[in-house]
Amino acid sequence: ESGEVAFEARPAAGNVRKAAFSPDGHTFAVLTEISDGRQAIEIVDAETGEPLRQLLGGTGVIEDAAVHPLSGELVVAGKVSRVWDLTGTPEKWALPSIRSGSSIVFWGQDDLVLGDPGYEKGALLKLEAGSPEVRWKSQIREPQADVSADGRFALVGGIAQYPGDRQKVMLIEDSGAQVKEVASFVPPNPMATFRLSPDASRLAAIRWDAPQIFLLDSKTGQQLVVLEGQDEAAKYHDIVWRKDGQKLIGLATVKARRGEPGSEER
Repeated sequence: ESGEVAFEARPAAGNVRKAAFSPDGHTFAVLTEISDGRQAIEIVDAETGEPLRQLLGGTGVIEDAAVHPLSGELVVAGKVSRVWDLTGTPEKWALPSIRSGSSIVFWGQDDLVLGDPGYEKGALLKLEAGSPEVRWKSQIREPQADVSADGRFALVGGIAQYPGDRQKVMLIEDSGAQVKEVASFVPPNPMATFRLSPDASRLAAIRWDAPQIFLLDSKTGQQLVVLEGQDEAAKYHDIVWRKDGQKLIGLATVKARRGEPGSEER
């Protein structure tokens, strides 16, 4: 099986770091880092690829981003993490000391996030005035996390630190009273980034050294299909599912020398 490219969207300026769909799937946000240190968020029509508006305000490296499935708020992780109303109002809270390479994602409620604010193995945090309350700690070293569309399941997994490094992946469930481990496995390939499908049945993963997207069963780790990029794609930097689980956005660098036309990330 193979995927089909619907369109290509190129931001006006900066290096693309992350992308995230809105809850209704009609738009998606492309996050870029501008050369002067600022962050830019461009809202794009998901059917046509046309840019709709741009938001400015954050600064520094963008480590990760996620959109809340109910409120539509965008959380951007970095040295100072920020939550945005995508209409452009100021951030609602700030959480300092996010580690390099960490991720952050809402889990079912607007005050619960899976993140890595200085904890070596990540944690489930309840956001409140002052320091966040730690509800659960991961046993996976420097993990990334992603959440199913209904907020019931989350995937926590270690990211490859060097070629051949395959870290454990854990599927967990919010049972109300506590966090329960559903399944765990070691993936067949080192993962640079992964995303859990909306129904929690699959995960899409990329690796640094191949322009491919791997789809795996989220409970067994079995490889289901490999999606090949276009011939000009050098590698993928990030991926994101649409709400219906039928489409993926891939951010790729094309095969061209830096500075020449066509060398932009898409």
